[in-house]
Amino acid sequence: MPLTTPCSVALTLHADDWLGLVPNEVSEILDSQENFKTTVMEIAFDFQSGVNRGFLRSHALFGRSEPQPSHEHIEHFGTRTYKLVRAYYKPGISAFRVELEVHSRFLRQHKIGNTRSFRKLVKLLPGRHILFARLNVQKLSSRLHSMGFSIKRRNEIVRTVEGMKSDLWAALYYLRREVRISNTRRFLEPLDINQVLRESLQTWAERWPAVPLTLVTS
Repeated sequence: MPLTTPCSVALTLHADDWLGLVPNEVSEILDSQENFKTTVMEIAFDFQSGVNRGFLRSHALFGRSEPQPSHEHIEHFGTRTYKLVRAYYKPGISAFRVELEVHSRFLRQHKIGNTRSFRKLVKLLPGRHILFARLNVQKLSSRLHSMGFSIKRRNEIVRTVEGMKSDLWAALYYLRREVRISNTRRFLEPLDINQVLRESLQTWAERWPAVPLTLVTS
């Protein structure tokens, strides 16, 4: 009797810049593989107007992913061990792209293994892993008052934060590190663009079959 050796095959699917991956075609391929699991996934959000590198630094947060040194014209956040974010202008589609590359540890943690679990991303990503917001200085000032800071010190902190409007992550880091405020996100006001992002993600998720295509009969 011939012996067979189990093996694993890595399959990479490259998305079209305009259409992305076509769900039906992808599912027909992947759902036929019984032990298929997603190990790396990229989710791209393309903004035709209103979002650029300056807006991103001033208003965007990507969970706990820290900003990394920029490479040429690309902003980076996080690392490839969990979640990597790239943000850049893409001339081919005349849009500013924010691209989340999530890796196996992220996918395992949230039990995203096949195309039918992609719908989890609708509730998972917006707010927790991609958020556009502004810092409410009045809420911050009230919190500083309740913490017992003097008027002089409160004014110093507020002036410092207002001087960091161009870098939201740095402002929150300053409040955590120097002012010793643990939950700095309580001072954030989400922007309307978050709803647009959530609706777009919902539309995308609904395109993926809820059951394996190989089980659907005419």
